[in-house]
Amino acid sequence: MGHVPDKSSPNTKNAWRVASPAPRRSLECPRCGHHLDGNADAAEARGETRGVCTECALPVEWSKLRADAIAPKWFVEAQHSKYWWPRRLTGTLLRCVRPFHFWSAIDLAIPFSRRGAIVFLIGVAALLHVVAVGQRLAYVGPACLDRFRWKMRNAETESAADIALAIVAPTARFEGSDILSWTRSEVGPGAASEVALRTAARFALIAISPMRREMSFGGAPTAWNPRGPTQITGRAPELFWPDQSDSTIASSIAAVLAPLAMLLLPTSLRRARIRPRHFVRVSLYASVLIVPIVATSLLLPHLGAMYGGSAISFINLYGQPNADAILLASATLFISIWMTAAAGRYLRLPHAAGVGLSCGLIAVLTSMLVLQWRWVM
Repeated sequence: MGHVPDKSSPNTKNAWRVASPAPRRSLECPRCGHHLDGNADAAEARGETRGVCTECALPVEWSKLRADAIAPKWFVEAQHSKYWWPRRLTGTLLRCVRPFHFWSAIDLAIPFSRRGAIVFLIGVAALLHVVAVGQRLAYVGPACLDRFRWKMRNAETESAADIALAIVAPTARFEGSDILSWTRSEVGPGAASEVALRTAARFALIAISPMRREMSFGGAPTAWNPRGPTQITGRAPELFWPDQSDSTIASSIAAVLAPLAMLLLPTSLRRARIRPRHFVRVSLYASVLIVPIVATSLLLPHLGAMYGGSAISFINLYGQPNADAILLASATLFISIWMTAAAGRYLRLPHAAGVGLSCGLIAVLTSMLVLQWRWVM
């Protein structure tokens, strides 16, 4: 009989460790999570390089399934990328403009990254802030130009204050020039640095609490401020029209809830058996649709459309285009295109166009009914 090496000896431990094969990783369907080890071994024994999941009928390549999924280097969820976070976030946001190209590059087997999800949501919030700043500048811009046109006193500083507050707190009810003027009357002449510091502090306070409507100025009466304590009320217009909020909120909610509407469809619920993390991922990146929805909502009044009235009619009582109906129809179109791309290119579901259109209609109608029920209650 041959010599059997002693496993306990230090010289043979490494030999046994090298000789023992590494454990094979269990193969799972990237869409439904079903174990495919037996199917893969049998198919590869027959010389087949491709197969389908016996649970959800997803076409798979056995060699690609055994390898680790590599995320694109521009993807915000990429675990190993030479790109810095801001660059990955920018690349992901830019590619979201082309949903079919975006979802074609995302593999089902890429692990979900919570850190990447948080970074992406921060980027969406920053884009919404930029849209709100643009709407506020559309209001303060003409006033700033009038100051320079009529060569008004302190035109530079008051215009700079209006623009600064519009950038810091676009939803504020105050105007930067009013805050600056009241601070000057509070401090008195000859103290430009103190006026700048107090104005900046009040801008920061408004940015922290942008919905506040009143602000106090002054203390004890002085020679340049005999009125003493004064409380002013913000007079700047609201970012949204009063009748504009319902359709905007409904469309924004529908953008995030649209992927969950697939749970009502037999294609995804019974046949595909999609894993929950895929619903979370599609919902996460669908939040970027809120940006064009809010931008469209803010742009419609500038184009002559009016809010109010029935959302079904495209012409309101004043004979002008109904902004509610236009916004809801646009949101349905945005969501349907996005869900068609996600269902066809990412989840690889059959009849992707029907799935996308169904999700868009279900999400918009459901959000409208919820808001209508809120008003009834």
